[in-house]
This record gives sequence, structure tokens and C-alpha cells, in this order.
Amino acid sequence: MSSSSRVSRLDSSGPAMDRPVDRTGVRRRRWALAGAAALGVLCVVGLILWLAPASGAVTVKADETEITPVRDMQFADYLPLRATAAPLTSTFVTAVDGGQVAKVLAQDGAEVAAGTPLAVLANPQLTLEVTAREAEISGRLGDSRAQELGLQQARAAREAEVADVNFKLLTARRELAKHQRLRELNLETDAAVAPFQDEETFESERLKTLQRQLAEEGAIRQAQAAQIRQTTARLNSNFEVVQASLGALMLRAPIAGRLTNFSLQPGQPLKAGDTVGQVDDEHAYKLLADIDEFYLGRIAPGQRASAELDGRPVALVVMRVLPQVTAGQFRA
Repeated sequence: MSSSSRVSRLDSSGPAMDRPVDRTGVRRRRWALAGAAALGVLCVVGLILWLAPASGAVTVKADETEITPVRDMQFADYLPLRATAAPLTSTFVTAVDGGQVAKVLAQDGAEVAAGTPLAVLANPQLTLEVTAREAEISGRLGDSRAQELGLQQARAAREAEVADVNFKLLTARRELAKHQRLRELNLETDAAVAPFQDEETFESERLKTLQRQLAEEGAIRQAQAAQIRQTTARLNSNFEVVQASLGALMLRAPIAGRLTNFSLQPGQPLKAGDTVGQVDDEHAYKLLADIDEFYLGRIAPGQRASAELDGRPVALVVMRVLPQVTAGQFRA
């Protein structure tokens, strides 16, 4: 078939030629449909965001929720803790001087009274030093006593001399009075009375001089005696310290209570200052709790707490907070 047979059928109502298509309406309809679709998507997204829970929110059931009116009340932040009971007061047993354990007199866990002997230490070198020190202090104490005795003897001698001169003065005055009486009776001359007058004057001046010396020497002796007493007191104190250092070889309980952490063995060497145990006072206890460091700024002495002992509540008070943080926790 020839190409001339492919003829398009035209609408008989119009002119027999092509017409241009109006695309403006098509584009408007497309934009309208796109805008409606976008608006629908935004509405759906907004609805989802409005209905979705916020970040960090928790969805709960309605029957598990209680709604009450808002009231002004004190906010109580309760912090549950697991604490360890410990004696309120514990006193350490310390070896003041070093040595070797010669004898153990108490056992760990025993109830002891204050001053109870716990162990005996042996220290031959300390014993020799104490003995030598005691001998030295005893010699110095003897010297002090000798000085004090010398002052007393000097004062006694001066007082005896004053008494002797006083007696001679009384005798001279009696003799002078007797011879003056004879002179008044013209039984003696002035020349015979003059020696007795001179004797009375000499003894009188001598007595005044001795009394003045006695007063001056008395003030000096008082100062010397005070120094001697101070030296003697200091020597006695040193003597007690020396004896106490030897007595420190006996370890004793510092207070009454329960002896714990006491594990000495005969022959065990100890250095000065070593802690060999402790005595716990069982009349009062405290609770030690390790708390997360988050609460370090919220825990302070004086805050109240409570514990349960045998099913009954016990009121507690925070005594002390140790701010040192170890492994993310501090202790109160």
C-alpha cells in the first residue's frame, strides 16, 4: 500500500487542521496536587511528633498513674544505703618503745579493763640506758640536797653567831650598868668605867652588822633555795620519765572495752610507735556508709537518718563526712 493511504480522520465539526494544547491548566493542577500532598505529609508528621513521647519520657499505663492537686510541702530526698556497724570509740594500743615480745598476757577478743597488762617487751639496751640515767639523776639530786643543806647550815651558823654576839652584848650592858652604879656611888672612876662602855658599844655595833649581814644573806639564800628547788623538781620529773620509759615495756589497755586486732606472738620484734591492737568501746556504735560521689555536696553533719534494727526504727544523725572520694564513693 502506498503512503498516500495513511490519512488521519479529522473532526468533521472543525476545520481540517491541528490545534495547540493549553498546558497552563495542566501545570496548575500538578502544582495543586503536589501542594496538597506536601501539606498532607506535614500534617501527618506533625501529628506523629505531637503524639510521640518526648526525649527521656516514659510511657506508663493510665491505671498506674495517680494525679493529685499541687501542694506546697517539704521535699524529702531519701537515699537508701547499706552501712557497716562499728564501735563509736576505738583506742589504739601502741608500743611506745621498741623491743621483743617476751610474754603475751591477753588474747584477741578479750574484754579488758583500763590498765590491764597485755604483753611484756624485752629491751636490754633500754634497761641499761635507764639504769645509767637513773644513777646520773640520783647523783644530781644528791648534789642539790647537799647545796640545800649547805644553805641551811650557813644560815644556822650566822644565826648562832648573832645569838652569841647578842648574849655578849647583854653581858656587856649588865657589866656597864653595874660599874656605872659604882661610879655614881663614887666607888669607881670614869677611867674604870670607860672599858665597859667601849665593850658595850663594840658588841652593839657588831650585833647590828651581823643582823644586817643575816638579812642580806637571807635574801640570797632564798633565791638560791628557789633555784635548788626548781632543779630538784626538774630532776624528779626526769627521774619519773626515765622510770616510765622502762615501764613502757609493759603494754597495757588504754581504756576498758573489747581487745581487737591483737595478734602478738612471743619473740616478735616491735619498733617504737608500732600499733599492736585496739580496744573498742562497746557502749556506743556508729554506722559507716559508702555513698556515691554525686551526693557529696548534699550530705552534711547534723542531717537526720534512720535505720532498722530488729524490725524497729532507730534514729540516727550524720556525725562526720569524709570528703575523700575513692572509686567514685565517699564515706559518712
